[in-house]
Amino acid sequence: MGVADWLMAFRQNGHRKEIGKFLDFVYTENNVLDFVTEYDLLPVTTAVEQTMLGDREYKRLWRFLDELESAEFYPADKTSWAEVSKLIKQKIGSTVAKGGDPASVLGQIQREADAMENAGA
Repeated sequence: MGVADWLMAFRQNGHRKEIGKFLDFVYTENNVLDFVTEYDLLPVTTAVEQTMLGDREYKRLWRFLDELESAEFYPADKTSWAEVSKLIKQKIGSTVAKGGDPASVLGQIQREADAMENAGA
């Protein structure tokens, strides 16, 4: 499971040009590459992904970069997600603990997530 952050801009207050200019700046190839390199993250643009795939400096990330195309975001649009996320963080470590049973732990998380979703949490 990964982390996703959102950068949003709103149309209010008549600053559309300035917002566009800022977003263009943020997402330039050099800025994105500097940011992901500094914080050891995966890129948010295809251009930077391709740059990283062509540079041996990022070889340790190549297998993750190859998976980006089929990656799915977590369901942040579901009202139950905040509680499910907390549940995952609490329980996921027990899957690799001595005697841990990944199938059982993941099944328990799924059942609790389903119950939360059905309850409208």
